[in-house]
Amino acid sequence: MSEKYRGAIMKTAFRCLIFMLCAYIPSCKATYNNNKPPRAIKGVLDLSTWDLEKDGVIPLSGQWEFYWMRAVAHDDFLRPGPPRPDDYIEPGSWNNFALNGTAIGGIGFATYRLKVLLDGNSPKLALKIKDIQTSYTLYINGTLTGSVGKFGRDSGTAVPQYLPRVFDILPAPGDLEIIVNVANFSHYKGGMSQKILLGTEEEIRELRERGLVERIFIFGVIFIMGFFHIFIYLVRKKDTSPLYIGLFCVTVAVYMLLIGEGYLVHLFPGIPWNIVMKMIVLSYFMAPPFFVMYWNSIYPAEFPKTIVRITQGIAGAFSLLVLFTRPGIFLRSLPTYNALTLIGCGYLIYVLILAAARKREGARVYLAGFILLSAAVANDILYDVGVIPTGQFISEGLFVFLFFLSMMLAVRSAWSFASIEKLSKELETQSAELLSLNVSLEHKVGERTKDLEKTQGELKELLSVYTEINDNLYDVTRELEHAQNTMQQDMEMAASVQERFFSMVPPSLKGWDLAFTLKPIAIVSGDCYDFYLEGERLTGVSLFDVSGHGVASGLITMLAKSISFRHFTRNPEAELNQILKMINEELIEEIGGLGNYISGIMLRFSGERVDYVNAGHPDIMLKSGATGQVETVGEGRKDFKGMFLGVPFFRNAHGMLSFDMRRDDAILLYSDAIVESSNKEGEQYGFARLLKSFDTVSPGMSAREQLDRVIGDFNTFLGDATLSDDLTVIIVKKTG
Repeated sequence: MSEKYRGAIMKTAFRCLIFMLCAYIPSCKATYNNNKPPRAIKGVLDLSTWDLEKDGVIPLSGQWEFYWMRAVAHDDFLRPGPPRPDDYIEPGSWNNFALNGTAIGGIGFATYRLKVLLDGNSPKLALKIKDIQTSYTLYINGTLTGSVGKFGRDSGTAVPQYLPRVFDILPAPGDLEIIVNVANFSHYKGGMSQKILLGTEEEIRELRERGLVERIFIFGVIFIMGFFHIFIYLVRKKDTSPLYIGLFCVTVAVYMLLIGEGYLVHLFPGIPWNIVMKMIVLSYFMAPPFFVMYWNSIYPAEFPKTIVRITQGIAGAFSLLVLFTRPGIFLRSLPTYNALTLIGCGYLIYVLILAAARKREGARVYLAGFILLSAAVANDILYDVGVIPTGQFISEGLFVFLFFLSMMLAVRSAWSFASIEKLSKELETQSAELLSLNVSLEHKVGERTKDLEKTQGELKELLSVYTEINDNLYDVTRELEHAQNTMQQDMEMAASVQERFFSMVPPSLKGWDLAFTLKPIAIVSGDCYDFYLEGERLTGVSLFDVSGHGVASGLITMLAKSISFRHFTRNPEAELNQILKMINEELIEEIGGLGNYISGIMLRFSGERVDYVNAGHPDIMLKSGATGQVETVGEGRKDFKGMFLGVPFFRNAHGMLSFDMRRDDAILLYSDAIVESSNKEGEQYGFARLLKSFDTVSPGMSAREQLDRVIGDFNTFLGDATLSDDLTVIIVKKTG
């Protein structure tokens, strides 16, 4: 919705509001003129200068005589030694009224007495009493004028009742004596909660009837609006906001019938007081949850669901208190709920300001209406607790707010109808275009049919060609299957030869404990290893990794094993790096033109001394038998490592590193597959994990136990993932 359209809505809303206020204000005739109404002083109200016909209705405010826990009657004042009041009290709750420095509380009974001085020419008068908690008997000039409920001196005899009433005063010369016997054993607050109004019978009746008409009118409007919104929801259940505001309106309408002039209790005066209180308080407690559910449904981004749940929980807990306790208990929860309601109003104003700032549809209109409603709610709460003397305006505030809401609903409906009309015109245009397109398509279909018939003949010719090609493919497939079977047999034969060429069981030697594992990713492995012996003495060990996979790599491993074995065993006096140079020269001569290269490690053992050469291979690890610590051999001395073997332009000399190996020390040799393989998440096992795994093995374990621990940790990490290359791991442990 455009800014221009929103501005038009706001102007229309405020114009309608001003019109309603102008129509409503004249009907609210002032109860008295600009003269300041007199107040009672020590039980006497002087109205000799107040003309009730001209000056209007007057509240009987000021100091009434107060007789606590005494039922005083008119005759008591005719006897010698008339009763003396305990004190003087203003109309309102007597809870905090102090006698002898102590508040009397809400439970008990008392007598209010006021003497009204008239000018002697008063017309027929009447009293309007809205609510006295919780039962009373009214005497005027010693005559029983009426009662609400049943006055009693204890909870067993007093019967509470809520019933706003008008009492006619019988014509009599002279002044008025008003005595009200009040009893309260049901409400947590007692006393004459609101001022009694005195005026001419005609004006008091008019005031009463005007209040009833206003309340019934507002009830009818709110009730009809509630059912109207519920009906909208039943027609279109996808949008829940009409349901929530409809339930809110129905709940508030019930509340409107019960408070104020008490229209419902006048229709059914026999309803017990505790039931009336439960209905009033329940309708008050249940309205806020429906209200916040409505705001959450139309502004979910600004009004979080958490606030809805909190409101529902609070209202539910307070409602259960109403249902399962007596009024004297659940009525005490009203101040707390009133405070929570005021907090909720403040939060909702914040939400609407936020929605307006974000230019949500209708937010500014809702904000204007809700500010007026919040002011009415705050006014009524403060009026009920006696903070301000303004009166109750909740019905007017609700009426204004719901007017704003209904206006937004009407605007939305008008906008929807306009959109539907626009869409209908667009659909008519599109239908005409589709009809024209359909005629064109029929013409094109006829042309395509002729083309298809021509193509069908061509396809028949192609089909015969395809059949011939298919027969040829069948013959080729059979030849490929035969070649694949032959290749598979050759691979299996190569694997069998390689398996015989490499020992699958480590030699058993005195002073040494050896263990290894080999897992090729193909039938033939590109890794090769060897143990060099002189009799039963271990003199050396090697591990080589040929690049690539398959038969070619497998054949090169056997060649590398043969060449390395020959040069190592025939040159015992040569330095180990010189032996590696001899091996490299011969490998270059044999495989230099194949494009494969070889990384490798070779160790030579002489007593406790170990000579170590490395040709582009991952570093070996040494685990101390004495301390259990693991180190990377040659770490920080990369100068001794050389390049790959078998590559013509890598002829640089390799360095050599020597270190000591004592009893229970163990060396870990491995191909790069263990550190480069990744799990399902794409994370590599890595050098650090291998180092940590080897560090956790005990020096007291055998070489096989140490190997099984390392391989087990690797397999756990790898899971269902596959190896990236041929895997070879060797552990050489010195035992003597």
